[in-house]
Amino acid sequence: MTLTTILLIITAAAIVLTGVTYFWLKHKDSLVVSFLQNWTGALFLFSGYVKAVDPLGTAYKMEQYFAEFQATFADTALSFIAPMFPFLAEYAVGVSVFMIVLEIVLGLALIIGFRPKLTSWVFFLIVLFFTLLTGFTFMTGYVPSGVNFFSFSEWGPFAESNMKVTDCGCFGDFIKLEPFTSFLKDVAIMVPALIFLFATRVMHQLDTKETMITSTVLTFPAAPLMGSIIPAATALVFGACALLLKTMKAPAARALAIAILTVGTLVYCMSNYVWNIPGQDFRPFKVNTDVAAVKQAEMEAASAVQVIGYKMVNKADGTVKELSMDEFLASYKDYPEEAWEYNQLKSELSIKPTKISDFEMTDETGDDPIPAMLADDGYSFLIVAFKLKGEKGNWKPGYLDDWKEDIKPLTDAALAAGHKVYGLTKLNDPAAINDFRQTIGVDYPFWQGDDIMLKTIIRSNPGVVLMKDGVILGKWHHTKVPPFAEMDEIK
Repeated sequence: MTLTTILLIITAAAIVLTGVTYFWLKHKDSLVVSFLQNWTGALFLFSGYVKAVDPLGTAYKMEQYFAEFQATFADTALSFIAPMFPFLAEYAVGVSVFMIVLEIVLGLALIIGFRPKLTSWVFFLIVLFFTLLTGFTFMTGYVPSGVNFFSFSEWGPFAESNMKVTDCGCFGDFIKLEPFTSFLKDVAIMVPALIFLFATRVMHQLDTKETMITSTVLTFPAAPLMGSIIPAATALVFGACALLLKTMKAPAARALAIAILTVGTLVYCMSNYVWNIPGQDFRPFKVNTDVAAVKQAEMEAASAVQVIGYKMVNKADGTVKELSMDEFLASYKDYPEEAWEYNQLKSELSIKPTKISDFEMTDETGDDPIPAMLADDGYSFLIVAFKLKGEKGNWKPGYLDDWKEDIKPLTDAALAAGHKVYGLTKLNDPAAINDFRQTIGVDYPFWQGDDIMLKTIIRSNPGVVLMKDGVILGKWHHTKVPPFAEMDEIK
């Protein structure tokens, strides 16, 4: 699905909502403002829903931003701000859930007309925040490596490779947007945000029954999208309120709707990382994915890329010239390397690479064991832990319990049945890893790799991934690991 498709669907939904609100329910304050309320509300509901599916994904994105902000402010007059970002990174999950809940609740608040002045100001401030964030992300493309963002005189030509954060995470992993596209989207949304500030008196406000019915209609379809019964249960609560609270005053009903959605969204977010992995998986390592085939195809596509020319940048005045390969070979002597920077122009990839291309690990001998594991026609249990919590001789007790009580019974049974088990964790001191293995009482090998890639594989620490012939057969949060004997995936 593309951004254009999403915007067309949201526009169609806004037209329907506006038709109902303006012509059927007779809230004829302002047709334009009413449409903008419904359009921006539907957009925020959708973008919030697809992020609520995977709160950890948003948290990991925020950690990237916090690290970049810390580096940006550290060597400036505003260096006193820099220590704030590592602190925020420690609470990235909480910040993520707060922002997701706020976005979804704000979407409903716009559609039902909850406290127009408050909603308008909160909407404006959050859109302003998003605009600054996406604008910063895009403009880092002009900042060469080793140059601080605020050293404007040292900026150079735009290069995507300069950007430390290449995706804003506006729609989670559901759809990836180019930074410039994200920035333009937020600039466009700033228009209705400004209009709302000066048009609060003509923003429509639904009455008690209309509020509860609208909330029901907007919440129930989220159940299949989110892969959970929690949105459906929330919708049933809205429906019950519509039947039982007919005499409640409209402002109180709108406030109650906001409270119900807040609780429902909070519970749903927590269900996707505290108690289970996301019900919908938009990442490349989803169940039934043939990782071996995808990795091979992406590698072949990457090897087929050819250099088709050069982009020449004058080091003195920034002049840019693009030359085809034939033109470059004929005139390269006119562009001495002392005066010009050479940038290769390459052919387009036939297959866009995913994190599967980065699926590499290092075993105890320093080799990459992944190719052999993907080619193995037997069952392989991967115990993924992007970070071992604690340190040598001082591991966190609760985390050890997760391994001993949730993971070890499965791995013991799998090994006894003749299957293979591997631990996957981020780069660490081998002595620390061996100490951890001894502490939890296991002897299967632990492989080391990139923690971002491990976070992409499964949103649980630890989590279990079952593979056979390079295909992912199942994924489980450590609290949801079934007994080995009851695993339907083992045949």
